[in-house]
Amino acid sequence: MKKNREYEQYDPLKGNSLMVTEWMDCECVVFSAGPSLSSLVIASNMESKNTIQHAVDLRYPIRQIHQSPLCTKELVIFLVRTTSSIHVFKMKGKEIAIVDEIKFPQLSRIRSAVDYSMPVHAELSPFSEYNYVYVTNNGYMALMDGLNHRTQYDDKEPMPVGTSYKARWRSCSFGIMQTSVYIVSPQSIKLYTFRVSVLSPPPLFFLTSILNKKKPSLLF
Repeated sequence: MKKNREYEQYDPLKGNSLMVTEWMDCECVVFSAGPSLSSLVIASNMESKNTIQHAVDLRYPIRQIHQSPLCTKELVIFLVRTTSSIHVFKMKGKEIAIVDEIKFPQLSRIRSAVDYSMPVHAELSPFSEYNYVYVTNNGYMALMDGLNHRTQYDDKEPMPVGTSYKARWRSCSFGIMQTSVYIVSPQSIKLYTFRVSVLSPPPLFFLTSILNKKKPSLLF
């Protein structure tokens, strides 16, 4: 628990656990609740009344709620990241359902590279409705096909023993194609393009130590 708290201070989206959207011609609010913020609540003002449409306990504290850029009034897709899991929800008509979910303690048993790490960022694809990318605090990353519950690509950046908590921070985002992903750390910004044969990319930028107060170096 102590380590988790120290990791979380570098979470780029810590506290971003509120989403407001339009759904079936009414305003819908999705937020975390409960003593440990592990409960997900979906409420709306349908028929001019504030009503809780759905509530579920995800067991772990919610740290991120991210709405798909492909949402419409009829179909709302969003991702919820907790300290130990990722869940992709869809709201279509009056149906609210989980499309895909990853529980990292269980995933660690079948993918040793995960190694009981904590997801620190996730993002839904702007190209395909249920695809998403995530990264954990040990450098593991994966591009997911959520509709078919399939890992399209995964990899792990080497992280030296003794790497500080601050240096373990990661963030991720899709690039200009559905097969390109940016991975950002305090040291670098890397662009990965996934192909049949994947090459390890050089850093686009190298961010020198803030303590040295040097300007970032541009690498080509």
